[in-house]
Amino acid sequence: MGAECFRVESASATSMFNHLLRTFVIVICLTGCGSGGNTDFTSQPTSATRQSQKKSAPPLVVSAASDRGPSILAWEKVEALPEQIAVFDHVFWEPDDTKSLRELVRTTDLVHKKSVLEIGTASGIVSLCCSQAGAGKVVATDINPWAVRNAAYNPELLNFGDRMEVRLVSQKQPQAWAVILREERFDVIISNPPWEPGNTTRVEDFAFYFRLIKSIVSGLPEHLNPGGQAFLAYGHVPAIRRLRTLLQKNNFPFRTRDERLLDELPDSFLPGMLTEVRLHDTFASP
Repeated sequence: MGAECFRVESASATSMFNHLLRTFVIVICLTGCGSGGNTDFTSQPTSATRQSQKKSAPPLVVSAASDRGPSILAWEKVEALPEQIAVFDHVFWEPDDTKSLRELVRTTDLVHKKSVLEIGTASGIVSLCCSQAGAGKVVATDINPWAVRNAAYNPELLNFGDRMEVRLVSQKQPQAWAVILREERFDVIISNPPWEPGNTTRVEDFAFYFRLIKSIVSGLPEHLNPGGQAFLAYGHVPAIRRLRTLLQKNNFPFRTRDERLLDELPDSFLPGMLTEVRLHDTFASP
């Protein structure tokens, strides 16, 4: 009997200790994570909370694989998406680059019930639009770990987490297909890849200075389903000329989904110009 009483009293003491510990943690979180504190990026703010955070002077700090992690610099409204999306620090953001691509996704059945791959997703803006348009499966890749966290964060806000997978490309193997299995094929492949020659001293530089065009084009036959389409969005005249040269050398049919003429544009321009690529099919439809 004495032993039983000891066990009961010991369990009761342990339960009380755990209760006090939980209470202490909650108090610390309330005082440390309130105004001016840090917020874990796995939480999903309401619309009202997002509006409040957007107006706040200090950016929202999110958890990441560094001491403090990247910051949410802004909440951005994107047409066709039901809620604002977060844009992290160190992540490329220029929505006009892919304006024509997102419009095509929004107004047609291009991706409806289809498998989609986006190479170089950044914040995930285009992949999110594909998910919203009813894509059956979306795989998004990026070489920037902050971009991967950003692109994985936004689908949870919009309840797209079960339809969108985000993969990190190693900087040791910075190729378009590095994290795509050999047997993986997609109905639609999209990208707004970097175009500038230059050195990549920081991970975010890959959004500007890594030439990915040749790598993308070379892998299309292996990863595009029969009858599939690829769409490349560029706001840079030399990059578009280089893309056209590569496509012609590979005998890939392509067309420009834009009425503007390259000769009449500056080297860098917005909104970006959309090039559609097919492997063997002709362009019977407009």
